[in-house]
Formats: sequence, structure tokens, C-alpha cells
Amino acid sequence: MIRCRFVGPNRIPMIDVALLFPNYPGRALRLPMLLDTGSYYTILAPRDARQLEIALGISVDELPAVTGGLVGIGISSARRIASSMLLGAQQIDLDLMVMPPPPPVTNLMPSILGRNALGSFTLLVDDRNDFLALYE
Repeated sequence: MIRCRFVGPNRIPMIDVALLFPNYPGRALRLPMLLDTGSYYTILAPRDARQLEIALGISVDELPAVTGGLVGIGISSARRIASSMLLGAQQIDLDLMVMPPPPPVTNLMPSILGRNALGSFTLLVDDRNDFLALYE
């Protein structure tokens, strides 16, 4: 079982993840992500894309573009990077969608953990008991 948490007055469901990048050995990014069952893709938000550049030295502009961009949060341009996500004992290989980091980063949108990763787990949400978990 992987415990998640509710954050803030709106009780946003969040989980801490570690992302590895096979094409960039030895580089990892740890960050909180919003659990979003409505999003197929796992998406790195602009503020976390900035961390990808600053902390890991990976240029978002040099990543392959996503044809048609991302739809659902407006139509946004996006890039793609091969990644492995560590959740509990599981390592999930997926293409991570990366929204471009605008200068300066002012967007507070969290990164999104979508169904392409959540599909590997059973998700239990119990609002009455303040419990949120993924089961392997």
C-alpha cells in the first residue's frame, strides 16, 4: 500500500513520486503529483519542468514535441520524455508529457499523475476517514 495525502482546504489528492530518466542516467526528480483519474497522461507542470531544467540540466526545448499538444487543460504545447516512475515497489515506464516552463514560472498548477500510471494500482479514496491509498 502506498499512502497518499489530501492537501489544503480543497483536499487535493497528492502523492510523492520519484522520476528517473533512462536517457539521462543518474538523474532523478522527486516531486508531489496530483492524482487525476480524468487525465490519461502523466504530465509535468510548468513549475516542475523548470526543476527538470535547473536541477537536472535537461532542456525542455530539446525534447520531442507532442503532436497536437495536450487537450483538456486548454490546448497546450507539450514535450515528451521517456521516464520511469517509482511508486512503492513498482517501477512504471512511461512517456511523461512536459509542459513548457514559461519565464518566470508563475503557474501553480501541480504535476498530474494520470491513468497511464494509476492503471497499475487499485485506488482507494475514503473522504470520511481522511484516507487515500494506492494498492499494488
